[in-house]
Amino acid sequence: MFFSNSTMRLEAVLPLGVSEPTLRDDFVPCCHASYVPNLSTPKIVAVLQGTKSELRDVLVEIRAELSTTRGPRGRAATMVTRLERERREERERAESITMICVVLMPSNDCFPIPDKHLKEEECDFANNILASSLLQQQPVVYRKNFDPNIFRFFALYCLRLSLFSNADLPRPYTTYEESIPNFTETVPSTYTPKITMITLSDPRLDHDKAKIRPARQLLHAYIMAQSMGAKHFQDAIMNAIVKFFRVDGFPLPAFVFDVYRRCAPGPCGLKKLIVDYYIWIDSTEHRKALPPLHTYLREFGQDATEVFAAIKTFMVIDRRDPLQRQESLDVVVNFNKLETFLRDERGARLRCRYHEHTRHQMCFSLIVDDTSIAHRAGAALW
Repeated sequence: MFFSNSTMRLEAVLPLGVSEPTLRDDFVPCCHASYVPNLSTPKIVAVLQGTKSELRDVLVEIRAELSTTRGPRGRAATMVTRLERERREERERAESITMICVVLMPSNDCFPIPDKHLKEEECDFANNILASSLLQQQPVVYRKNFDPNIFRFFALYCLRLSLFSNADLPRPYTTYEESIPNFTETVPSTYTPKITMITLSDPRLDHDKAKIRPARQLLHAYIMAQSMGAKHFQDAIMNAIVKFFRVDGFPLPAFVFDVYRRCAPGPCGLKKLIVDYYIWIDSTEHRKALPPLHTYLREFGQDATEVFAAIKTFMVIDRRDPLQRQESLDVVVNFNKLETFLRDERGARLRCRYHEHTRHQMCFSLIVDDTSIAHRAGAALW
């Protein structure tokens, strides 16, 4: 890019794919723009004419835009211009979020849920809520057969808050205007739930969901999410279990039977976690205390047997590799550092191990390192 003081021209080499109308309308509505082919490169030279001050402003804008644009040769060459940014922001403001008030009966507990995030969930339950809200003068929807202490997790997830947030939810429903304030965390939650195989499997207070341990509440929330068809919500629950999981106890046959009976037939993240935990215990010095596999539900035994076989089966990673290096078809998951193991091992290919989306679908709940840079730096010093 350069100025020509004698002709007051600004020449900018732009990637292919940027049309003249786009350049004229978006960059320089006050300037004349024309295209001159540059035969020496597979690019186009844009010649802009105007006053010196106008051209200086345009130069700053074009430099900013081209710095974020990838070059030619099959890569993306579409520039996000200033006007396109303004139009996008205007569209986003126009697409205002409507809070749907979901009232659980007979407790009359109210949960605010953004319609935008319900649409993103793409499940039957969310679609029914959205459709019902459109039929009302105000977006208030009544539902039965949900425990408010468990449904709270779904509301927090839709509000994009921590599943262990201290947000004031639920609230008694009075009117729409009074029941839909701006729900936010008054203080960032620092609560750390105790999630172990023992706390997950403790059914003693299941009759009163308000009193059971948070780990057990998460288990009930996972089963509720599965009945809703809310797969992204299921993935978020599994991430919370993975994040706070600590080693303690065994997956006893009665607990395995209860999980397999409550969950839908077929594979799912919660079942896979329990199978992995059994296999990991079997690889440690505590294996002698582990109940034999034949004492468990037959389906659980089949799932575990398949993983055992995959761990012992090796294949070449890349046939073009002259060393013909191999790896097993499956792994023994290390539960002593579960989140770190899933995040970092096998080239980060295990991050979605307990998720419901397919291999080629986008993940909305990817396990990442969310510790602060300062915290990591401090840990490194020690």
